[in-house]
Amino acid sequence: MKPAKRPLDRIDCEILTLLSKDARLTNKELASRVGLAPSSALVRVQRLTDEGVLRGAHAEIDPDALGIGLQAMISVQIGHHGSSELEKVLEAESPQPASDDASEEKPR
Repeated sequence: MKPAKRPLDRIDCEILTLLSKDARLTNKELASRVGLAPSSALVRVQRLTDEGVLRGAHAEIDPDALGIGLQAMISVQIGHHGSSELEKVLEAESPQPASDDASEEKPR
């Protein structure tokens, strides 16, 4: 990634703000919102990309809409490898009721 060759101006910052809120904006719409000709807006977006300031766009997909539940792979290391220790780990890691609060911790 190349460092920016010059400080970002107000229009660069507006472009970044708009694209961070909606990466699917057309170049024509983006240009209109920042008060530039489409060709000038495109040059700025390309420069921001070339300089590594703008690294790309993404699509946020709803897993529920695709029928995909949340899955996780967990690796656990225990100091003593006896059956009682394994039973404790399995009991602690058994599925818990779903919660909408992602910050809620599982009781141990």
